[in-house]
Amino acid sequence: MITRRFAVVFVVALSWGWWGGPAPAEETFAPEQLEFFENRVRPILVAHCQECHGIEKQESGLALISRESSLTGGTGGPAVVPGKPDESMLIDAVRYDGLEMPPTGRLSDDEIAVLERWVRDGTAWTP
Repeated sequence: MITRRFAVVFVVALSWGWWGGPAPAEETFAPEQLEFFENRVRPILVAHCQECHGIEKQESGLALISRESSLTGGTGGPAVVPGKPDESMLIDAVRYDGLEMPPTGRLSDDEIAVLERWVRDGTAWTP
């Protein structure tokens, strides 16, 4: 027989995404954030990242093909932490701070600034 206390704990655990904190709310982004992603961020990801972290190939288990896959990340953890560029592996990698991505050469300062702004603003993504 399930006790009332167990039922309450179970419901709280479910609402908190089991043990990892509150379940994330569906993100909504302003049109200008989505436009920034589409016009400035996506071209960088396509040109410099998705050859190794795309649909066909996911080095280190990382696919940069959707917001969800970027948040989940790969074997090293989440690629991006929305709102926190300094805690995001993608930003560390493009800054050549530890990891050095892309391996073919460092992005321009402008491209890095675009990615930093995108993460700082919450990592908007269009399907």
